Amino acid sequence: MNTYEKDQSKIQIHLQDICRRNISRLQNLVNQVMDYHRYDQKNVKHYTLEQINDIITEVVQDLSPVAYTQRTKITCDLHKNIPMFKMEKESFRRVFLNLLNNAIKFTENGTITVTSMFQNKTITISFKDTGMGISKDKLTHIFEPFSCASRETKGNTNGSGLGLSITKKIVESYGGSIKIDSHPNTGTDVVVTIPITTNQDEF
Repeated sequence: MNTYEKDQSKIQIHLQDICRRNISRLQNLVNQVMDYHRYDQKNVKHYTLEQINDIITEVVQDLSPVAYTQRTKITCDLHKNIPMFKMEKESFRRVFLNLLNNAIKFTENGTITVTSMFQNKTITISFKDTGMGISKDKLTHIFEPFSCASRETKGNTNGSGLGLSITKKIVESYGGSIKIDSHPNTGTDVVVTIPITTNQDEF
């Protein structure tokens, strides 16, 4: 194989790699859009009795290798007395994956602290990072669909802009809320609250 043929082969391989990445991104976008509309509808969901700390621990274990590549440390402080409650496990897994992945994505050579607590019949989960933060004007629209809010100077993050919208819909479907406190060059604190009722027959 001569030099020209080798160069053409490298170009072809590079183009194939680009195509695969774009196809993957498109598939992810389609899935995100389907998930977004799913939580707008009264679809049948499969609820099981789960411990929320177990889901948080699984997500942290799954994403710790990604945080390591960012030279970022994840620490957990999970309240031991949080009660189990009926939930659609994959929905909460999606919430925590999204929030922790965002924290990792925008935190380099820093720390992320994940905490949970139970007080006044309410579970509170916090994802607090020391990353680049979000400006006040971007916070205003951060939960809007397709408002892919890159935090300050990070640039293109290849997000679909639906992750936080879906997260908000899931949390609110359980009567909960999600709030974000952030300041540029200081960090971001995302707080999710879920009220726990004594009667969950509606689920």
